[in-house]
Amino acid sequence: MYARFASFFYRNGLHAGFQLMGADASSPSEATYFHMQKMEGAATFMHITVCDTARADWQALLQQNEIRRKQAEDLLTRVKNVALVYIMAEPAPALDIAAVPAEITAPYEGQNIYNVFWRVNLATGELMATDNQPKDLFGLRELVKRAYEDASAPEADFDALAAAESLLGGGSGTSAPQGRSLPPAHSRPNVVPMRRAMPAPARKRSPHSLITRMKNVNIPHYPRHAQPLMCYGIIAINVLVLIAMYVFGDGSTARTGIDFGGIRVYEIIFHNEWWRLVTAMFIHFGVHHLAANTFGIIVFGTRLERYFGRLAFFALYFGAGIVGSLFSLANFWFQRLPTVSGGASGAVYGLVAFAFVVTRVTRQNIETLNSYSMLIFIAIGIVMGFTIPGIDNAGHIGGMVGGALIGLGTLALMTRKQ
Repeated sequence: MYARFASFFYRNGLHAGFQLMGADASSPSEATYFHMQKMEGAATFMHITVCDTARADWQALLQQNEIRRKQAEDLLTRVKNVALVYIMAEPAPALDIAAVPAEITAPYEGQNIYNVFWRVNLATGELMATDNQPKDLFGLRELVKRAYEDASAPEADFDALAAAESLLGGGSGTSAPQGRSLPPAHSRPNVVPMRRAMPAPARKRSPHSLITRMKNVNIPHYPRHAQPLMCYGIIAINVLVLIAMYVFGDGSTARTGIDFGGIRVYEIIFHNEWWRLVTAMFIHFGVHHLAANTFGIIVFGTRLERYFGRLAFFALYFGAGIVGSLFSLANFWFQRLPTVSGGASGAVYGLVAFAFVVTRVTRQNIETLNSYSMLIFIAIGIVMGFTIPGIDNAGHIGGMVGGALIGLGTLALMTRKQ
């Protein structure tokens, strides 16, 4: 029963945004326990340990508990709270709570590290919390309940689910005992798949299969970098360029915009000054223009850089910005407009579109960013672009197109890595 419960908890945990940390080398044989983790919002990091109490090695778990606590203390420099959750799956007879070390069952006091100890009766599905322990934590109780219900389903339902996962590309080639189909290898934390004697012939994956795998991608739920240095650098360059436009030019005039690298058909098409597609991202026509784009970089850019890495953020920001510049140039060309355009808004809308695609497809949040808030921001931006004169809406739309395409490409690459 534990193998089924663990498999379904792992699968449901992935859909809920958790990431598998894998069984530790010091764990008992056949992976008696496994770890998953997730960032809840912008303030709480949650680490879960699922354990089979029938085979538990409490001394090994106690050592792991010390390691997790030290890691939690390090994480407090980046998050406000850390929750260490133990889910003890116990068969009949019930677990002797006195045999469990007090360091595992007792909550920590005097700091923002919280130890949660839950017991799940695999015979009844009852979830029991010890004294002074929360009865639920960010919907985790429902996750445990669903895993028990799935594991308690009839054998035929279990087989059908495993077969469906195999059709979606999750099969591993591991054989199962007669009369029972096991979940794919990546859904069995306590089973090691056997190597095939002959590799299976590669099969082409349909677009439907790719979309399905993209939905199951686990986006990062903890920051890679403590500080978004690239965002700070871009903001600093924008401020310095605006100061230079007022010191060495006429401020936010069209002439100064051209001199400092703004987009205009004449210079780009007839003089091949294509570098303006990049330099236009750093010029702004006034303090209000700069402040609006700086706000977008702080709200969206800092989160994406911290969670996806500086190299990925660099490619996203400048890729979406260049696509936005190309849309502006094309709009001016077809409408025969001598207009000058500049600003980081195309890149900023690219960040928004990227966040929308990633959160919408995976149904996971990036801290407080979710698909609904991104959609509202995009809708407001498009409406303002069509109703307020002087806004380069083509650049905004182009940036969103570039950001959305980069988002889909990022998810496709992550399916290969995962």
